[in-house]
Amino acid sequence: MGKILVGCCWIDLTRCQIIKDGQTISVEPKVMEVFECLWTAQNQVVSQQKIFEKIWPNSIFNPSSVQRSIAILRKTIEQDTKKPEFIITHPKRGYSLVLHKPTFVEKVPNWKRSWPIFVTLMAIFSIVTGTLWFGVQDNKTTFSQLRPVTSSESSEYELVMSPKSDIAAFVRIGSGKKNHIWLKNLVTGKERQISDEASSYSKLGWAKDGKAVAYVTRTADNDQLYYISVDPYNLSAMPPVFLLDLPPNSIESFQMQWSTQGDIYFVQRAKNTTTLLRRYSIANNTLTTLKTYQGKEQLLTIALSPDEKNLAMVLDIQQNKNNLIVMNLMTSNVTPLVTLEGSVRGMNWHPNNQSLLISNRDKLQKVTLKKQVTDIDFDNFQYIRNASYSFDGAEIMMELINLDVDILFSQQADPYNYQRLVDTQSLDFLPIYSAQEDKFAFQSHRNGLKQLFVYEQGQQTLIFNNPNDEELFGFVWSNDGAKIISASKDKLFLIDVKDSTYTEISHDKGPFYLREWYKYEDALLVSLVTDDGIKPAKFDLNTKQLSILLDSTPNFECAYMSLDQNDGLYFSDYKHIYTLNSMGNLDLIWQAEYGEITGFTLGEEGFSVGLAHKTGFELVKISYQNSESTPLFTTHSDQGLHLTSTSKNAEKFLFSHVKDRLCFCKLLQYCI
Repeated sequence: MGKILVGCCWIDLTRCQIIKDGQTISVEPKVMEVFECLWTAQNQVVSQQKIFEKIWPNSIFNPSSVQRSIAILRKTIEQDTKKPEFIITHPKRGYSLVLHKPTFVEKVPNWKRSWPIFVTLMAIFSIVTGTLWFGVQDNKTTFSQLRPVTSSESSEYELVMSPKSDIAAFVRIGSGKKNHIWLKNLVTGKERQISDEASSYSKLGWAKDGKAVAYVTRTADNDQLYYISVDPYNLSAMPPVFLLDLPPNSIESFQMQWSTQGDIYFVQRAKNTTTLLRRYSIANNTLTTLKTYQGKEQLLTIALSPDEKNLAMVLDIQQNKNNLIVMNLMTSNVTPLVTLEGSVRGMNWHPNNQSLLISNRDKLQKVTLKKQVTDIDFDNFQYIRNASYSFDGAEIMMELINLDVDILFSQQADPYNYQRLVDTQSLDFLPIYSAQEDKFAFQSHRNGLKQLFVYEQGQQTLIFNNPNDEELFGFVWSNDGAKIISASKDKLFLIDVKDSTYTEISHDKGPFYLREWYKYEDALLVSLVTDDGIKPAKFDLNTKQLSILLDSTPNFECAYMSLDQNDGLYFSDYKHIYTLNSMGNLDLIWQAEYGEITGFTLGEEGFSVGLAHKTGFELVKISYQNSESTPLFTTHSDQGLHLTSTSKNAEKFLFSHVKDRLCFCKLLQYCI
């Protein structure tokens, strides 16, 4: 395990040793187990009987065994056994391990330096840095290696750390997707399943006292919010308590945030363009909307500060940007902190209330309330989610996702006969057919770079190596299939497919996402994020001018767009497909009776539309003449298939197939 610092003593649980004033004192294993019992429930009273049952199971209760162990621990740890500072007796109730100062778990092996030397080094460190190590330790950015903390071969996710102890709650994926909620004591390594029935659990969150866990179960019909009371001492649980029903797949938060007053904060998606900050009061059984965000800003996740005065919020403003803001819960005043580039997948406060830990794709970032951003460097090539500090701020726990995405192919004649065309251990995704449909390009994250490849006649060819590893906002084919244009936030890359050379085209229009190359103009159809939502726009490759094509409909969320054979513009929200008439007004072409539109492709005789519904995905073909729909194929939500490209006449299909495996790791922080 390592060593725990209590006062001036290092407690080595593994070796049953206590190091004090440079001397090593060995104690009996049972005595160390008594200490471990108190450490697990630190600052809480544990009865003699509970300690005895824990350490001497299946034996007749004998309080003298507990009393003897306590006496040995006091003699070794305390400076004055008559006036104990750490191991406190509570008459007729039991004992508690009271920590007046933060304790640290030392992970460096073989402590051989004396305590006076350690004190001297810490004093020098405090003078040089201008900080004191007493009180809650500030979150440094120097760490040791990653180390897994789970003992199961199963995948695990939804990691949340208790605010009061080294206990993690998480969801473990069982066989047949029979998932359960588990608790694990990271000091002792003991773990226990606390859910009775297998279900689709998500969005876990601890109560502030560390004695209950909130969670969401998802069904085809709704999201249901529950909590379950737990005993952190023996990792046991009471039956779950139902709180409320919510619309299906509407909870957006990465973790539930639970205040001391019994208020649970979370993010809910009301519509595709509307996200809500909501608070559910357990005491009053009331659900309140605190903030509503529409259009450009979408509320992604939140984090309640340890002192419960502030709520940090991340707003996804599209095009790879996220605004981090802090709201004062007393005044509701909002303070902008920073804008982060990347993909935020979790946020957590440091115990000192002065900074936040951000899970940003494959890196960790520290953001202080003084608006300083620092990357926490470590060797990592995996995706990070739900990173959080331990209760004392000495360690960082996180989920690491080994994400593997392959490219599959099928055709209308036999749509369920999937052929795996691109299969590596990397992310190979977003395959898009050329106009001739004899080849496709795709993005791949290989060798730590975001690169573009072309697949033709069974061969993969690297056409753009992206040496600066810039974030790419889509790519489009030229009409003759000879060139591809990709985009970063401030430049375009004009790529020659045949010889894999490219030319940079700089611009000052900000990031936009590429959709199509016009057939009769040297211009690109792009989606542009504005204050009124996403708008279709045209980027002229000769003049580098950007013009919005639809600006007369406020708050219209243009989710997907495409050009027909004559460069006529079609676009959709999540329920309707429109085109622009000669007067510049919207003409409704088709409306989905069920499900939500996930994209469409225009053909010669009709167009194909992807529809997402509760249980999966469906592709239908719509006739231009009478708007009749013909089902082409369906997939179930647990297949991991995402349709990314369809040929013009919906005869050939390309899919991204997601294969991921999650594990827990911890990033250890040295105390000196």
